[in-house]
Amino acid sequence: MNIKAIALPMGLSVILVALKAYGWGETDSVSLLSSLLDSIMDIMISMMNLAAVLYAAKPADDDHRHGHTAIEDIVGLVQASFIAASGLFLFYEAYHRFIDPTEVQNPETGIGVLVVSAIVPLGIVLYQRMVFKKTNSVVLEADSLHYLTDLLMNVLIIVSIVIASQSGFGWVDPLLATVIGAYILWSAGKIGSRAFNHLMDKEVPEEQFNEIVKIIKAHEGTLGCHALKTRMSGSKMFMQMHLDVDASLNVREAHDIAEGLEEKLEKAFHDYNAEVIVHIDPKEV
Repeated sequence: MNIKAIALPMGLSVILVALKAYGWGETDSVSLLSSLLDSIMDIMISMMNLAAVLYAAKPADDDHRHGHTAIEDIVGLVQASFIAASGLFLFYEAYHRFIDPTEVQNPETGIGVLVVSAIVPLGIVLYQRMVFKKTNSVVLEADSLHYLTDLLMNVLIIVSIVIASQSGFGWVDPLLATVIGAYILWSAGKIGSRAFNHLMDKEVPEEQFNEIVKIIKAHEGTLGCHALKTRMSGSKMFMQMHLDVDASLNVREAHDIAEGLEEKLEKAFHDYNAEVIVHIDPKEV
């Protein structure tokens, strides 16, 4: 499902790039240039995303016993770098246009191109958000964010072109490009931060961690828990813990308690394809 949600937008993005390139050539709008750059980035990043999803889907093997999902986070960091670079380039272009402001040419052509360009990403975002709710893929979330950014930019740029085409308002075009550049950098920081935290084995968010503890405490036969560790790798969650059980239990009884807890946690965090490891520790009652 992730593969289809990434491959389909790639083909549509090629059409958008051609449209926006034509529109930029006709209008000489730096705001439209920002949208064109974003669509080019979408294609490049979606290609990386597709490769990452295909690789992450490979089952665990002797060399990667935890699976291959970490590739999603590696690609997420690469994406963040590319997105940040495009945002900095927009700042550069907007700076020069502030120094030498010019009116936008052929605004009707630019508006027509952007209206079509806004409809396409709207459909892509709605579809990818639906898939993301089922998979929680960090790659798919990043890909969807690109198209949401594209949609918002297209709407804002339409307003910019209308205003900047009027005499004396050429400064509006680079101003909006600067705003879009700032948003792009913020988006890059969000994607990069999540990917970095996953690669550094940061604990899952506090809300999820507390839910895990709650399930453990409520599980029948459990006397306590210690050395609980959690982490995310791409869209996959890992948990491991030492579970205290009555020392008078036999091996089979203690094992059944641990296995039941594993099943509960895996079911509770099914959306994250959770993998749970429980070590049993005997405790005198």
